[in-house]
Amino acid sequence: MDHTDNPEASGDSFAPTGAPSTAESAWPAAVTPASLELTWPWPPARTGRVSVPVASLQTARDVEARAPRRLAAPVRKLFVRREDGVPPLAGLYASGGRSGIVALKLYLTIVWRCSTAPYETSAPARGWASLLGLEDPAGRGARRVAAALKTLAAHQLVQVTSRGGQSPVVALLDESGDGSDYTLPSTAYARAPTGRGGDEVRARSRYFLLPGRLWTEGHMQSLAGPGLVMLLILLAEQGGQGVPVWFSTESFPARYRISHKTRAAGTQQLIAQGLLLLERQSLAARPYASDLDARRYRNVYHLQGAARTRAEQTP
Repeated sequence: MDHTDNPEASGDSFAPTGAPSTAESAWPAAVTPASLELTWPWPPARTGRVSVPVASLQTARDVEARAPRRLAAPVRKLFVRREDGVPPLAGLYASGGRSGIVALKLYLTIVWRCSTAPYETSAPARGWASLLGLEDPAGRGARRVAAALKTLAAHQLVQVTSRGGQSPVVALLDESGDGSDYTLPSTAYARAPTGRGGDEVRARSRYFLLPGRLWTEGHMQSLAGPGLVMLLILLAEQGGQGVPVWFSTESFPARYRISHKTRAAGTQQLIAQGLLLLERQSLAARPYASDLDARRYRNVYHLQGAARTRAEQTP
């Protein structure tokens, strides 16, 4: 099984990132099967197109080039959903408007970039700001990154070690937010012992993959908070490439600690960027139901384009 998280090491500095202009990144438009009954207007304006700084895309491609075997970033599912308390995803999202979203994007980007032990980096704040497409990377953008690191440290998702006048060393911690050391989820899963203790380790080590294309094609940089939150939930819940996802309307807020409003807004954002198709699926009350029977429906989510991962990658 190819988990794509045994990449080559990458350095601690970002390569030069080009001119501070913007570019539109476009992909083939998602095809809507004739059988789908969409609940949102289709096609939306500017489907599959985002506008991000050229420097951001170049930096993302530099990161990818330094670890060519890492096609995606592994993230433990308990980051998104947990049975005991608020999952880290909801905690970060609720931590404060745009600052919480910058912290969320920064954490995912650190996971993507820190591909080998000791899972730490000393990249400068301006480099992270450029990679995330923040305005004024050397000034205001760098300050937003510094604030985001403080947020992540407060949530026990990273450990930040100051070094005087140099960039701090940022070390990943476990996605659960319990402050424990970070390990690759695939390694922890494979090395778990037999028996009940091993079952608990495997349950904690189940993970999903964030495709690197989300960065190199500008989606990570351009998605607003609701869209990114919904993307993470859908990636965590799908069972492989092309496997649709559906949710119980009643249980969604309790399961993910995310409101229906965020769910609806995030769904529209993903559709608008060509990352999602939404199908309204009929649920027949009984076999061979007729037109006289009452009908129930559910929304079924199909990830598309840069959001898709290979089926064999997710245990």
